This record gives sequence, structure tokens and C-alpha cells, in this order.
Amino acid sequence: MKLALKILFNFQLSIFQLIGFAPFKIKILEKNKITFKCTQIYKCYNLILILFLVSINIYILPRVFVNLYNEKETFLSRLLGLVLSYSSTVIIIIICLLYVFQQRKFIKIINQFTEVDLTLNRLKNIDKIDDQSTKIMFIIIFNLFFCTSVIICEIFLNEQFHISFFLYLYQFLAFSFYVIQYAILLTIIEKRFKSINGTFFKLKDSIAAQQPIENIRKYIIYKICIVEIIVLKRSHTKLFSMCSEIANFYSFGMLFMVPFIIVSIIINIYELLIPIITFYVYPDLMLRHVNQFSWMAMTLFPTLMVAMVASQIEEQMKKTGNIVQKILQECSMSPEIRRELKIFSLELLHRDFQFTAYNIIPVDCTILRTIFGAVATYLIIFIQFQADDGK
Repeated sequence: MKLALKILFNFQLSIFQLIGFAPFKIKILEKNKITFKCTQIYKCYNLILILFLVSINIYILPRVFVNLYNEKETFLSRLLGLVLSYSSTVIIIIICLLYVFQQRKFIKIINQFTEVDLTLNRLKNIDKIDDQSTKIMFIIIFNLFFCTSVIICEIFLNEQFHISFFLYLYQFLAFSFYVIQYAILLTIIEKRFKSINGTFFKLKDSIAAQQPIENIRKYIIYKICIVEIIVLKRSHTKLFSMCSEIANFYSFGMLFMVPFIIVSIIINIYELLIPIITFYVYPDLMLRHVNQFSWMAMTLFPTLMVAMVASQIEEQMKKTGNIVQKILQECSMSPEIRRELKIFSLELLHRDFQFTAYNIIPVDCTILRTIFGAVATYLIIFIQFQADDGK
């Protein structure tokens, strides 16, 4: 399992670096400690990639765009496709620039995972951090599967695949991997919140055990409890701060990707309905349907993963406050321990956090309601405009 995860991680990291979303190098220190370092090579690579994308859009795409659409396409479809192509390229270029100019900020965020782990692992009663490698493998493998399916279908459906790839496919593949990177980081954070909550449960038993035992051992347990409470408080605060930093870092991309996801789903659902609406049957209809479902899966799956994990983190944050309150209500303890827990409980009451994109679009499970509501509304409008355009 560890070997498979390592191979998969390196492969996924190579893809991130290829599309400009991993401008760092990995350095392995003693005891297999991993740290991320800044490197100028990937900065230069991102700038070269940006110049390449700009060149493609300026010199190639305007000349070949019209040839990529069949006669059944309406003017509205062609116009929408053109707008999607160029605007998505602009968004990808801006995101690559963000990775260049915020390289140190991004590396600082991911290096904090190691710092939190080192702090938590020093605790005597630490609840072992769950091995979520299976969950991360699931996220990566399914995303790779959907992306590969789209690429294979597009190869068979488009005679000029090399053109369609830079016209729209590359941009949506980059969007997919960008959101998957967000989901992976949130998954790593979630399991550390779980570990902290599990440790508080164990701490409850230690606090309760102070009462019926002799003074010397009671004093030792008391000192351990005080130290662990302080460490858990600091780790929880660090993770909370990391959530805010990660949400801010990915806010720009998520803010613009959600509309692209909505438009992509609308177009693919409409293309699924074309044979029914126009009574026109394509010779490769089955392959087209597979392609359309693959497109929808490729755009929706990463967002679904981010939404689910973000909601789980928000739930774990609230759970911490409930656990601390339960300890205060059910356990007899020394005044010092009670004071530390009361201070922490008060701090938690003021930590009302939600994953959003610049406080405009929620990134937890409520985003799904936003997406499906918009798709249902605008799909009807789009079909009506297409019908009017076709007359």
C-alpha cells in the first residue's frame, strides 16, 4: 500500500508540476521528515508555460475555432464555446501567476502540516492520526480515471485533437487538478482535527482519573493534562489558521471555476438532449454520450470532494467545542485545568468558520445546491435560446 501510494503521489505531483501548480521541490530530512523548498526553476517554467498559452491563443485558436464545430451547432453554441475557451485560458494564466508570486506563502502553508504533526506526536495520550492514504488514493485515482476517459473520447471524436486540446480540454483538465489539489490538502487537515478531538476524549478519562488516586500520581497526571491541553489548543489554533490561509489561497480559482462548471454541465446535458430535441442521430452517438458523462464527472467530482471534506472539517471544528463543554460539565478537575478549558471553550465560540471563495460562494456542501440550482434554471433558458436561434 505504501509503495502504491508513493508511486501515485509522485505521478500526481508530476502532473501538478507539469501544469504549473506545484512550484516547489521536496526535500527528505532525517527520520523521513518531508519539507518543501522554494525553487526558481518552477517559477521560470510557469512563466514559459504562460507565454506558450498566450501564443497558442493569439496565433492558432482564432484561425481554427470555426472548423471545430459541426453544422448542427447554432451560433449561440459557437459563441459560448469561444467565450469559455478564452476566458478559461485567462483564468489558468492568472492561477499560474499566483503560484509564482505566492510561492513562499503556498510552501509555508504545506510545511505547517509537518510542524503540527511533530507537535502532536510529542503528546503522551495522542490519538493516532488516522491513515487516510486510502481516501487520498481514492480521490486521485478517480480523478485520473475521469480525466483519462475524457482525453480518450476526445481523441476518437476529434480529428484535430491537438487543436481541441489547447482550445478547451487543457483548461478544464487544469481546473480539475487544481480543485483536486485543494481536496487533498483539506483531507490532510481533516484527519488532524479528528486526531485532536480523539485526544480530547482520552484527556477526559485522564482528568476523571485524578480524583481517586494518591497525591503523587495525581500531581503527575495533572501536569500531563495541563501540558496536553496547551499543546492541543495551539495545534487547533494552527489548523484553524491553516484552513483560513488555504481557503484564501484557492478562493480566486474557486470563484471563477464554479461558473465554468455550471456552464460545462449545461452544455453537456444539452448535447445529451440534442438527438431528442432535433431528431438528429450522430453516427458515433454512444461514444459522444460516454464523452459527455465523462466531462460532467471530470468537472463535478473534484468539486464534490472539496465540498464533502470542507463540510467534514467544519463539523470537526464544532465537535471540538462540544467535547470541551462535555469535559467541563461531567468531570471534576483542578482550578488550573478548568481555567485552561474555559479559555479554550471561549476561543472556540468565536471561531465561526466556513470555507468560501472570497465570502461570495460557499465551498462546503452548500455549493452543490448552488450548482444544481443554477444548472436547472439556466438549462431551460439555454434550450429556449437554442430553439429560437435554430429557427
